[in-house]
This record gives sequence, C-alpha cells and structure tokens, in this order.
Amino acid sequence: MFKVYLYIVISLFFSKSREHKLIKKSLIRDSFKLNKKINGSFLFYFSNFKKILLSQIKSEFFRDNKLIILSGDCNNQSDRVNFLQYYDSTINNKDLLFLPYSDLKKFNSLQQKITWFLLTIIFSPFLIFKLFFTKHKGSVGLLLEYPILISNLLNYCKNSDYLYYFCIYELETNLVAKFLLDSNQKFSKITSSTPITFYNSIIISDDIIFCDLYQLEEFNHHKENCIFNSFKVWGPENSSEFLSLYKTNKDLPEFDITFYSTASWVRVENGLISFKNGILKAEQSILQVIKEFLKNNPNIKFKIALHPKERIKYKEAIEYYNSIFNEINYYISNENERSDLNLTKNGLGVTFFSTIALESIYCGNKVCFWTQGIQFPVINSNLKNICVSNEQELLDLITKSISKTKKEFIVENELKQYVNEECYSNL
Repeated sequence: MFKVYLYIVISLFFSKSREHKLIKKSLIRDSFKLNKKINGSFLFYFSNFKKILLSQIKSEFFRDNKLIILSGDCNNQSDRVNFLQYYDSTINNKDLLFLPYSDLKKFNSLQQKITWFLLTIIFSPFLIFKLFFTKHKGSVGLLLEYPILISNLLNYCKNSDYLYYFCIYELETNLVAKFLLDSNQKFSKITSSTPITFYNSIIISDDIIFCDLYQLEEFNHHKENCIFNSFKVWGPENSSEFLSLYKTNKDLPEFDITFYSTASWVRVENGLISFKNGILKAEQSILQVIKEFLKNNPNIKFKIALHPKERIKYKEAIEYYNSIFNEINYYISNENERSDLNLTKNGLGVTFFSTIALESIYCGNKVCFWTQGIQFPVINSNLKNICVSNEQELLDLITKSISKTKKEFIVENELKQYVNEECYSNL
C-alpha cells in the first residue's frame, strides 16, 4: 500500500513521465460514483476516510483461479461470463473467479487496516493540499480507497493466469493497470459499448478488447493517450444474447421511428446532472421535432424505448412522455422490455446518445444521432453522415431516412464498416 500512495503523490505533484501524466489525468476528474455536489465537496475526503476506517474487516482466503473477472457489479456475473465465452470458447466456468469491486475495497485483516491508517496519516497532508487546487475534490477523497483495492487485487492475482477487467470508466483503472503490469499480470480491459472518447480516452493496459467497430476509429484518434501491448475487437457486451437474432432475422419493422432515451430527466431528478445540462435540452429538442413530424404524418408509428433508469420509474416515465405527446398516438416500451432484443422492430432509431444506438448500427439497423455539444463522432468518421446538431437537420434526416431500407440506409451513408459482417449479409 505504501507503493500505491507514493505513486499517487508522485503522479499528482511531480509527474514528468508520460505514464505519470496520463494516470494523473485519469485520477483527478468527476466520478460516476458521486453526485455533482459531492464531486465538488471538500469535506468528502474526511467523510470517506471515516467510512473506510469504520468499515468491517472481511477475512479473505485468496483462492487460486486461472481466470479472474473483475467487475463493478456483483449482479451481472452471468452476463460477463456469457460474453467472454461467446468470443473465447476455451474459457471454462470451473476456472473462473468472479470478483466484484466491492469485495476489493474491504480490509482482509486487522493488520491491513492498521497499515492503511498509518500510511493515510503520513500521506494525507499531500492529498489535503491537493484539495485546495482542484475543483474535482471528490476524486481526491476516492484516492483513499485505492491502496486497499490494489493490495487485495494483487493478492488475488498471485496465482492467476489471466484477468478480464470490466467497468474501466472508474477513475482508478489506469492506476490499477500500472500495478498489474508491474507485477507481470496478463490482463485485458474490456471497453464496453460506450464511446471511449467520453470516459476512456486514456487507457493503460496489457491488452484491450474493443466492443464495437467505431471504437477502433476513436482508438486511432486517442492513441497517444494509450499504453498497451495488444488489442482486438469483439462485439457489444450483451452481444452473446442478441447478435444471433440479427444474423438471420428478416422481420419487417413494427414501428417507423423509435426514440432511444438516455433518461436525462431521471438523471436530473437524481442530481446526477443539472437541469441546465445539454443532455436534457437535447432530448427535449429531439422529442419536439418528432412531435411536429408526427402531427404532419399521423400514419407514422412511433415508439419510445425506455432507458433502464426509466423502467425502474415506469409510472413516472409514462406521465413524463404523456405530458409531451398529449393527443398524439405513440407506443412506449413496457417495464421489462429490453431494447437490444427488439432492434429489428424499431425502424429508424433517433437518439441524443445511447449505447443501444451503436449496438443497433452494429446489427445493421437505421439510427440517427443528435450530437450538439458532445465529442461524437471523431474527425473523419463516416458516422458524421447520420449526425445532426439542430432541429431542421434532424427533421431533414428523418424525412430522408424513414422510407429507406436498412441496406439502402447503410450503403448511402457509408456505414458498412461499422456493421457486423453476418448481419450485413442478412440485409
């Protein structure tokens, strides 16, 4: 743990090497774990210190496992295993250890707790000093967790052949990767379906597994921010569950237009983004354009595909969309419906930005993006052909695209390079 704290301090205050500078950028920024208020809170450092100090000790016997899956969520074990086995048939369930992040943040002995306490007292003056010179104060408080996490992970990896690293949007993943590389641990980071430009433009890893074809374009754009030994392209994280549906399915769409929500209004309610955030404004603009289009084209069948955050608040979601589309016929997905299993039915997808939209393109479907105010797509990407930044552009693209077949849409917009080969051959 001493080496972790020392490396953090060197990166924060004395960073000269490329590696130190990249890790510093990764560590000090807003975290998804914290709401906007806590991300800017000076006091979070002290409350997190108290929380960690008072946490219970979990005695752990570090087991030998050939393969470790490191994931942020303890409830998605089967999803992670299915994904890995879909793309690598040599992976055996008996060899796997599923390791949720929460397990790594617990002290495994009283000695470890005492060591952490003493080292934290020694290094805290440096970290508290940093609080005065950054607006991302919450991320400084999170630094206290990383020595425990890395110490425990390295113990798990001592007798492991390979590690698959999910949820790499966490602030500490590049710091963790540095210590894994130093220990000669073989591992792959899995990028997920979210564009790496948003949260993962800096990647330090042994191997990188990209989850869609657009990420290769991003990777080439951000290569100077990456330290790696190899990379490969698989497919979306849930592709083991849905990809086969689109390699053979010839069904016609049941809807002409589908709005893929990012649940911006829920995020505002939960304090994750402010009311003035561009995501909420963008989604409101998209919905208004669709509303006007439906008024002038009453025979068009329109569907709203709810985000998982909205499905949890299903009644509120219905009320929210009813307030926008009053007196207009539309369909809303049910509270158990998964969008990735119904892409063929959805016709032309419209979204501010939703990962389901990239998955939809990967499977050979029609999608257009509202990209005002976000870094998407990267320069020279053909995805620019289906991106708009104002109401008139969106209306024009919907009007132009709605009657096209999926193959016509993909060919005319030069999107074939982003589509799975088998899905494209089925169009």
